[in-house]
Amino acid sequence: MVMSKQHFKPFTLYKQTAFDDFMRGLSGQPVQKADRFFTREITDRLFQGEGSTGFDLVAFNIQRGRDHGLPGDMGMAKNVFFEKILSKTQKTPLKHPFCQIVSRKNVN
Repeated sequence: MVMSKQHFKPFTLYKQTAFDDFMRGLSGQPVQKADRFFTREITDRLFQGEGSTGFDLVAFNIQRGRDHGLPGDMGMAKNVFFEKILSKTQKTPLKHPFCQIVSRKNVN
């Protein structure tokens, strides 16, 4: 059952044994390994009608986050992890060894 073909079309589940058949099919299939990728059904074909292009749910959610002023991935990582890193290390920035050599008074 392809997801893009089933949106707004619940009629296949209206048959008397359809729900049981559907659940039996799901329980008989092995579980797929989870990963960080999205299927093309979500990124290209969501809500696709006859002769039309689909909808990209991932891009829509990213744009929705921008509309609400949420930081991007790097901004979120800085907000979440940077304070933890600073609390575990010293609060003052580390000086590069070259800076310590140059800052000596006897260097010409």
